[in-house]
Order: sequence, then C-alpha cells, then structure tokens
Amino acid sequence: PGPGGAHEALDRASHYSEDSIKIVHIDKTNEPLGATVRNEGESVIIGRIVKGGAAEKSGLLHEGDEILEVNGIGMRGKSVNEVCDLLATMTGTLTFLIVPCNQETIVPRTTDTGMIHVKAHFDYEPDEDLYIPCRELGIPFQKGDVLHVINRDDPNWWQAYRQGEEDQTLAGLIPSKSFQQQREAMKQALAGGDTGSKEKTKRGKFLCAKKHHKKKKKKSSSATGTLSDESEANEPVPTYEEVSLYYPRPNCKRPV
Repeated sequence: PGPGGAHEALDRASHYSEDSIKIVHIDKTNEPLGATVRNEGESVIIGRIVKGGAAEKSGLLHEGDEILEVNGIGMRGKSVNEVCDLLATMTGTLTFLIVPCNQETIVPRTTDTGMIHVKAHFDYEPDEDLYIPCRELGIPFQKGDVLHVINRDDPNWWQAYRQGEEDQTLAGLIPSKSFQQQREAMKQALAGGDTGSKEKTKRGKFLCAKKHHKKKKKKSSSATGTLSDESEANEPVPTYEEVSLYYPRPNCKRPV
C-alpha cells in the first residue's frame, strides 16, 4: 500500500481505545489466506493458523489475535460467516487492524519433527461434517488412505496432507484420533436415532476461497453404514493406525 493507505490505517487505529493495535499487510491471492476465526462476544478472534497459507508464511497473524478491521471494514459485531464471506471476495494487499494476543499465551510454532503417518480406518467427507471449523479446508479420504499429519496442536483437528498430494502448499484439516473416537462412540450410544439435529453447532470458517481436492470414486455404500449393534462397546473404535513409510535403498535390487 502507498503512503496514503498507511496514513489512513493509522488514523483509523487511533479511533479505538485499545492500548496496542498492530497494522498488518498481507498479500492474498485466490488461494486461502490460511486462518480460521471464531466469535468471542462481539469480537472476531483468530482461532487457528494453518501451515502453508499466506498468514503462516507472513508470521504476522497469531492465534488469539482480534481482527478489528480489514481494508477499513469493521469486524466487531459480525458473525463468523459474515467475516468469511467478506474476506472470500478480497484479493490483493489486505490491511488488517489487529489487537495482538497476550504474548504469554502465544504458542511457539511447531516444526515438522512431529510428523506422523497414519492409515485411515473410516471414510470421511468434510462437506457432511457439521463440526469442522472450515469445511472448505477439510480433506476427504476413504478407508485405507494414508495421511501425513504435520500438526497435532489442536486436540480436535489435525493438519495433514493426503498421500500423493504433498506438493500442495496448504495443509488441510482432518478430525483428530480422540475426537473421531468420541464421535463414533456417541454414534454407537445413539445407534438407530436421528443425531443430525444434535450435530448443529456454530463452526468457525476459513478466511479463504474454497480449497479444491480431487474427488475419489466412492466405494460401495456398505463402507459408510452404521456400526453394528454387535460391536463391543468397550473396545476403542478404530480410527487411524500409525504406519511407517518404507523407502527402498537405491542400491538394493529386488530378486527376480
């Protein structure tokens, strides 16, 4: 932004009573910005920074920051859906007015040393998941798919790439092992009942356009059937199995 834009942002910042307001400029393409938001009262708070997005690469936005304005448009009082619909239409340089989160509560960034590889034991379609904080970012997968999990900081939602799609810049969201086990256990307890109305909840959304994934062919419908009543209630529901990737040594030849 030119000097005029910077001066305008400074002038708008002076209208707020907060002691510390930060002006942040981030270039946004048609790709997702890489952050989810939530409402706390009238405020719009950054709930998650996703690896690979513009927000994460800039290092200027953090979980817990409050968004006061974007390009001169006030965010306070707006719902999560209103904020995300607005930001989805914006491209170019976005100017944020931010109330930084208390520095003591900012969690240091994790590194790739925590990556694990898991094989899924269930089918997952984010468009049908009312709990996911951002359907547009969810990764669809089928039983047997291998997922590379790169971030497990959130107890309910892991950040991951699907096997064969590691070249994608932005990670996606999948339900964590514990969260999925809780949901499957609840399904068992309520087997035969209509739980759809109970799953409605206010979800966070992604500050972005839709993240596209290649659709896989659907397997037989039996794979998505409800769990059998004969399942042992005390046994943990299989969700993910941690696996190790084997890379053959370059000089090791297979016998023929």
